[in-house]
Amino acid sequence: MTGDVYYNSEVEYNRPVFPEQELGMAVVMKAVEDANDGYPTHKRKEARKFLCGYNKAWEDSLYSWCEVANIEATFIIRKSREKWFKDGRYIW
Repeated sequence: MTGDVYYNSEVEYNRPVFPEQELGMAVVMKAVEDANDGYPTHKRKEARKFLCGYNKAWEDSLYSWCEVANIEATFIIRKSREKWFKDGRYIW
């Protein structure tokens, strides 16, 4: 099974990317896109819960998709909380 080289604007990964990884990455990237929507919508709130690992169910789901995508869920959670968790509360 062969894969493509995955390019990112910041990093080049010289490892194959398989369809399962592309799917996992698409799920996480769609959540990032939705979470950064400028208008407070239900979709934005749900995406931020997913990326922040808001509760056990959201965290387990994020970890599962990150595992498929072969990316670090802890990094996603940390960066998301830095952005959307201020003064002890979430910014939805």
